[in-house]
Amino acid sequence: EDSIDIVVLGDSHTETSVSDKPALGLKNLSFRGESLFLTYYKLKQILKVNPHVKNVVLAYSFHSLSEFQDNQLEKVLKDYYWLLDKEGLSYVDYNVNNIDAILKEANSQLFKWSLSYIKNTPYFLLTGGYRKMEVLNLSKKTSAKRIDGHYFKNSGKEVQNISSLQEEYLEKIVRLCVDSNISLTFLNTPLHTSYYENIPPVFVSKHYEKMEGYAASYPANVHYLDLSWIIKKDEYFHDGDHLNNIGGPVFQSALVKKLIDLNVVKAS
Repeated sequence: EDSIDIVVLGDSHTETSVSDKPALGLKNLSFRGESLFLTYYKLKQILKVNPHVKNVVLAYSFHSLSEFQDNQLEKVLKDYYWLLDKEGLSYVDYNVNNIDAILKEANSQLFKWSLSYIKNTPYFLLTGGYRKMEVLNLSKKTSAKRIDGHYFKNSGKEVQNISSLQEEYLEKIVRLCVDSNISLTFLNTPLHTSYYENIPPVFVSKHYEKMEGYAASYPANVHYLDLSWIIKKDEYFHDGDHLNNIGGPVFQSALVKKLIDLNVVKAS
């Protein structure tokens, strides 16, 4: 694992579009439902025990700063609870009914982590990895359902707010990478037109505002790859915002070329 110096993190967008490439030193640890808030704590732990990691590729799509991400926390918290510090825990809305299950899962994760040291592989034993999507579920109806969940509330009548929590932790991720001299590449993965054309403009403008600002402020460390447009064929999509097992490899070939151009991946 010492040869791995590129880690891919984020939600299901990178989970379903980027597979491990050991020859390139690249490992994918993305996991469905992982928000920027959770990625920050996961990244801190990875960098703590992996000083050889020099490059992070992070999923950053138009819904990354949506309130949807905050609402997802309870569903995936059990996989991350043990990583959170006091500040992180202060944002968690847990109660008597779910705390027992969360703590049991946290203990399980800690036990798995301790086992990794016994095996002398204290590197990437965290939830995540490439997930192959073999089912074609693309339609205007499924895209509309995903748009509604990502960007709207009150049965589609009201646009969600920008999440201040996710904005705060986006900043923390950038600062962590800059302070650690890590190259951070934000990646916007392919979207089908049936999804992209229905994203509320406020999220599109906020997305580019953040990326342009960080790239300008930290040109030596922060890069942005907007590849949301690069895949066009319907047969390459699982649904409106995920590639399938056919589209993933096509996308990854294009991605590797872009990472070579950024000097994240070394040309062979």
